[in-house]
Parts: sequence; structure tokens; C-alpha cells
Amino acid sequence: MAMAIRFTVVSRAARAQSTLFLAAAAAFLSAATATAAAQSVPPDSAILAILRTRVDSGRAPGIVVGIVEQGRPRFIAYGTAGDGRPMNDQTILEIGSISKTFTGLLLAEAVIRGEAQLDQPVVELLGNAGVVPMRDGKAITLEHLATHRSGLPRLPANLAPADVGDPYADYDAQRLHAFLASHALTRAPGDSAEYSNLGTG
Repeated sequence: MAMAIRFTVVSRAARAQSTLFLAAAAAFLSAATATAAAQSVPPDSAILAILRTRVDSGRAPGIVVGIVEQGRPRFIAYGTAGDGRPMNDQTILEIGSISKTFTGLLLAEAVIRGEAQLDQPVVELLGNAGVVPMRDGKAITLEHLATHRSGLPRLPANLAPADVGDPYADYDAQRLHAFLASHALTRAPGDSAEYSNLGTG
């Protein structure tokens, strides 16, 4: 089952709409999970045939599919990791900005379970571990991060990767906290949207 979630916020008036959307997305996720559990998943041989078609046609060097069915994981793989190593359930893949969708869904689930609140200031979650910038008396909340309205830039100014092919590999919590402690927001959280890898991951 494919699922796409898009956050579109154009003004402060849209805040209530985005909050409603996050709640609706979480409800949809719960319903989709129940529906997916009731549907049967194709056998490994059928999935492998699809993977062969895509890899052998040059669409990807290799593909791994992970399925959790009745609480048990299984993996189907075909092709290589690009460097000649065969793909398997241990292959590490970079998924890029797709992780933002997963992050938003996990936040929505946490809100439904009562473990988080959209209007919760991020600084409360860090405790004594760090400082989060504010502007005009407004704190950055979880909703601001999920909807790219935190006021944080696309990338932190202190990102200086040792390997540009894997730019976040050496960007650790210490560097993140140092950036947040020294950064001055150019606009208040919630005022406008700006795509932020830093804010959303």
C-alpha cells in the first residue's frame, strides 16, 4: 500500500488546518495499517520477479524489499549495492528525504498515543542537553519542524563534511547543539515555510 503525505502551509491561518491534517494523517496511518494487515502480500517469487525486471532493465543496480507480515519480517533482494556487493537484508541504503515522511508519520502516531503534542516546544524535549533559538518570544515546536516552519535554515552553517558523498556522517549531536546555541532566527517560528533538512531530518 502506497501512502503519500504532503504538508502545505501558506499562512498563520493555515496552522489549524495543518494541525488537523497531521491528525488526519495519523488516523489514516492507523486505518491503513489495519487494512494492510488484512490484505495478503504476494509471495517472494512474485516480488523477486518484479525486482529482476527493474534491476535487469537498468532502473537500479539492486533493490531490497522488507515486509513485516503477522509480526514476522522477511526480505527479498536482487542485484548489487553498486559496488558489486550482493544486496541483502543487511545492506545499508541511503534513503534521503523519504525519511521526512517517516518522521512525520512517527510524530503523528506519537501524538495519537499521547506521547507528544504538536505544540510542544522542542527545547522541552532536550532538557539540559541544549538550547533552541527563539524569535519574538516564539519557541520552535514539533509542528514547526514537521511542517518546515521552524525558521531554521536548510542546512546548519557548521556543516563541514569530511566526505561530501556522505555529508551528514560526521555531523553529530555536539555539532547540532553548538549550531542551535549560536544561531539567530531570521523570522519567528510559524511565520513562513522554508524547506529545512536541519529542522526535519
